[in-house]
Amino acid sequence: MKSTCRVVSLVMVCGLAAVPALAQANEPARTAIAAYSGHVEPDRVIVKFVEGSDVTAVNGQLVSRDGGLKTLVDPRDPAGMKQAPIAGSIAFWSRLHAISDAQLEAQRQQAQVYWGTPLPDLRLTFTAILMPGTDLESAIDQLRALAEIEYALPVVKPAPPPVPPDFSPFQGYLHPAPIGIGAIICSTWPGGTGVHVTVCDVEYSWNYAHMDLPPVIHLGPPGIDPFNDNNHGTAVLGEMGSVNNGWGTIGAVFGASFRTAAANTAAGYNVASAITTAAAGLLPGDVILIEQQTFGPNGGNYVPCEWDPPVYGAIKQAVGIGRIVVEAAGNGGENLDGPLYSTGHGGHYPFLLPNDSGAIIVGAGAAPAAFGGSTVDRSRLWFSCYGATVDLQGWGESVTTSGYGSLYSFEGVNLWFTATFNGTSSASPIVASACVALLSVYEQITGLPLSPQQVRDYLVLTGSPQQSGIFPASQHIGPRPDVLQAIDLAFGNRDCNGNFRPDAIDIAMGSSLDANLNGIPDECDCPADFDGSGFVDTDDFDAFVRAFEAGTDNADFDGSGFVDTDDFDAFVRAFEAGC
Repeated sequence: MKSTCRVVSLVMVCGLAAVPALAQANEPARTAIAAYSGHVEPDRVIVKFVEGSDVTAVNGQLVSRDGGLKTLVDPRDPAGMKQAPIAGSIAFWSRLHAISDAQLEAQRQQAQVYWGTPLPDLRLTFTAILMPGTDLESAIDQLRALAEIEYALPVVKPAPPPVPPDFSPFQGYLHPAPIGIGAIICSTWPGGTGVHVTVCDVEYSWNYAHMDLPPVIHLGPPGIDPFNDNNHGTAVLGEMGSVNNGWGTIGAVFGASFRTAAANTAAGYNVASAITTAAAGLLPGDVILIEQQTFGPNGGNYVPCEWDPPVYGAIKQAVGIGRIVVEAAGNGGENLDGPLYSTGHGGHYPFLLPNDSGAIIVGAGAAPAAFGGSTVDRSRLWFSCYGATVDLQGWGESVTTSGYGSLYSFEGVNLWFTATFNGTSSASPIVASACVALLSVYEQITGLPLSPQQVRDYLVLTGSPQQSGIFPASQHIGPRPDVLQAIDLAFGNRDCNGNFRPDAIDIAMGSSLDANLNGIPDECDCPADFDGSGFVDTDDFDAFVRAFEAGTDNADFDGSGFVDTDDFDAFVRAFEAGC
């Protein structure tokens, strides 16, 4: 009976299934406390009196049920008349349970009928608050030594709520190229988490309460999800911005700021309005991600939403004011170079290169085999639209992110995760993340935004090439971004020390010094390269002569504080030496 009482009491107190301290109630207190790894209150003890005891707590004192004071008997007193020393170390007694003794007893009587066996009397469990300076372990040992005490336990502090496992090992799209876009490494570079950029997701399906998502500000009218399913936008935001907290997933640009704009509102479905709303809430160098597709002329097969003229116009306007627009290519498997897309339709042919909207259109490529890819890595997946106007690809399958719950769903929708987010929908946030990372690093170093054309060019020129699989690479969906190489290109491919980081990044990180502020790490600096081109040639000589004749500060080649013939002689010697 005593063993049963102990287990039930502990469950009521701590919410734990089994605790070593309770199973071994008579062992030294220090062992019991150690079992909780030190997570106990230093001045509190849970005390259970033996069944049948006549005791309760009133005004901080132990009393019998008839109102007389209760005495803790010293076990060394054979007559049972002396008070135990521990009594003087207890400042306050309180009942453990908030409901009345009468309610507790009524519950017990009803529960005993259900179980068909006696249950412990929970009226006999109390909290003892110790006097300041009392040693917790000693107090517990002394209480356990008393005949009237069934058990004495430390009070365990609240444990944090359970959280999902760390799913980031599944997120191969964060890995260095060619597997992913290089987000993990980029996040260690100045600005590489996306901290200088805001990205707005245009769709309608978000669970803002998801516990692994960052704060998100909604722009414009509230969205109405026509499919009554808020997982899609949750998954999109998770790819980009999932919080870097050690559990769940991690966003590729988790330091960015996030906005949403609804493509469907009480006023109806209006992607064009959502785009202009997003553009109004952003600045040059920010990113608009369009997670929508529309019905095309080939039996309604899905195509990029700019096929609709109002959307095309809104995109061109957003790009024209410096917003980088990333647009899903759609899951219709359509050849956007086909004749259907350059006939009829009121003369609106957005997929012809001369009519390019300026958006970065994203196709769906296969993931690497090690991460669940269904065919050759970086080859076109069967459902992805393709054509000359499709610029870049992302993983169109096996993407691990927030939402849906197929990977993890044990604690409700706000902690759902999936490992199978697919389509041009999963591909587009990966490309948008590459844009954000490139933009943010560049702004961190230069203080300036890149233009939409620069962002697209840098990512396309440096990406991991599309490969042939079930479908040939001529069915164009573009390369997978390599954000590290794109950043390198944006800074002129200057890596003088060969450490695979642009010189500008080395200087910004402080791993290289630049005492003369010429943008070249001091360990690579060549004074004779006067124009900073990376080469010593006649252009450098001409540039120095002009500076020398003008008497400008940079002509003080020997650092004497004066521009004189000594500077000219010093430059000539360095020039002849080649550095």
